[in-house]
This record gives sequence, structure tokens and C-alpha cells, in this order.
Amino acid sequence: MKKNITKILIVSILAVTLVFILTACGGLNNLFRNGGGSDNTQTDGGGTKGNDDNGGNKSDNEDKDAPPVFSFATDSWATIAAHSASGKANAVYSVGDEKIIELSTGEKVTLQILGFDHDELSDGTGKAGITIGLKHLLAATARMDSISWYTNGWGASLVRTVTLANIFPQLPQDLQPLIKTVSKNTMIGGGPSGGQVPIALQTHEDKLFLFSRVEIDGTTLDFYKDEGNQYEFWRTVRNGNVSSQRIKLLANGFGNATDWWLRTCNTAGAGAAATRISASGTFTDNTSPANFSGVSFGFCL
Repeated sequence: MKKNITKILIVSILAVTLVFILTACGGLNNLFRNGGGSDNTQTDGGGTKGNDDNGGNKSDNEDKDAPPVFSFATDSWATIAAHSASGKANAVYSVGDEKIIELSTGEKVTLQILGFDHDELSDGTGKAGITIGLKHLLAATARMDSISWYTNGWGASLVRTVTLANIFPQLPQDLQPLIKTVSKNTMIGGGPSGGQVPIALQTHEDKLFLFSRVEIDGTTLDFYKDEGNQYEFWRTVRNGNVSSQRIKLLANGFGNATDWWLRTCNTAGAGAAATRISASGTFTDNTSPANFSGVSFGFCL
């Protein structure tokens, strides 16, 4: 009798234990099915998504549909040129945006966007989408010309025909073929007594160019006003009419402040003197082109 009771107790205990185990397994199974949580989410490879249509799937779709992020600082030159050609570069980039490049010599320079749809393309098809210029100056100074009077003007100047011509192949290889040829106006004339050149406005086709006075301060003076139009950069980012904001430093900003050349010729007074901006930011228009000054050039895409 005692043996039968013992057997009954053992069977009862085993039955209860089995029920408990089965119940526990069922809970674990549900737990695993629900991805380890008490809500209705499930793992899906790299992330967690909700079971409803507006849950995790929505954020994934939003990521896929989000417009690409463009940056002048990091975009390739091909991408930047494509935006320029589209006529909508100003919807992607801003005046004053900067980009650092390295010349083949190892020298680094910082570029800035000066304006959009500003410079006339030399082929007559309209305006270049973006104008870009150096933020500061190259490491080395240069002569505007080898003679004492600027009678040769910008077109035949040493800085245009030699200095900038030598810099162009130093630019990044993927940038060079994208640079547009634009038309730049410059006054010429004047000179020493007895040898004056007739005053006239000349137009030259340039890939790299120096800036004129009016492109910086928007002057209305007769001898300068026809050499272009003020860039937006000098109206909205810096004030081209304030001397301190025209100061530039050698070696991409790591050197000393120094004079820097403009392509403008002073045809007034004695005439045929080169124009530059001094180390303190003032315009000096009685400079011999044979002097050495800083170089800050621009180009268009």
C-alpha cells in the first residue's frame, strides 16, 4: 500500500513538473518569436523595424528618398562643374563657401566662391555658372610686368602671360579641363610724358585672371567702372569698400600681409601705372609694374 502511494506521488510530481516545463517552453518560444522584447518588433538584419507599415520601414524609405547632401568643400570638381552647368549652383552652394586644393608643387591654397552667373563666357553662350578665387595669396610674389610703365596693359603683362600661364598646369588634373574661358575687360593707356598710349578698353579671353578694382569695390570712377562688375562676395561676405576687409596674406594666410596685384591700369594723371591693394588694404594706383607683389587669381566653371 505504501509502495502504491509512493508511486502515485512520484507520477503526480512528474506530471506537474512536465506541465511546468511545457508552459515555460511555450513562453520562451513566444519570447524568441517576438525578438526578445515584449512589444511587436522583430529583428531584421542590421536594424529593428516595427511590424506596422508606418514603423521602421518608414525611416528606411525616408533615408532612401532623402536628397543627396552636397558640399563645395568635399564635392569632386566634376560634381561642382555639373551644378555650374545646370544653372542652379546657387541652390546647392553659397557665396563664400571654401575648398582647399593642392598644387602640383605641394603648395596648398584655399578657394572661395565669389559669385554665380557673373562672368561672360568668351564663346558668347552666356555666363559662367560659378566664379572662384583665392582667399589669400600664393606663397611667391610676382612682377606685373618687366617694364616701369604699364603701357603693355593686362593683355601683354608678365603676370598674365608667364606667371598665371605657369600656374594653370599646377592646378589639380581633374580641375583643369573644367575651367571656362571668360571675357575680362581692362583699360589701357597713358604713360610717361611724350610716350603716351591712347586710352582704350580692351577685352581679353582668360582662364585664370587677376581682379579689377570695380570687381572688388564697385567703384563708379570713370577710369575703372568699365572693367567689370562687383562680385557678390565683396558685397555680402566681405565689404569691398572697407580697407581692412581687403587685406590678404601670403602663403594661403600663413605669411605676412602684403600688397597684391589688380589687373587695373591707372590711366589718370601720369597714367599707365599698375594698381594694387596695399598690405593695409588701401588701393594704390601709382605703382610701377616692375615691383613685386602678391598674386590672388580667379577662374570660372
